[in-house]
Amino acid sequence: MTFSGKTPFIIGICGGSGAGKTTLLRRLSDIFG
Repeated sequence: MTFSGKTPFIIGICGGSGAGKTTLLRRLSDIFG
């Protein structure tokens, strides 16, 4: 797993908004489960 590779990609999709951060946290929770 390339965490450093996935992170910018996810942040790019989320746009860094409040909802985006929530999505990011949920995505990380799903990855690390």
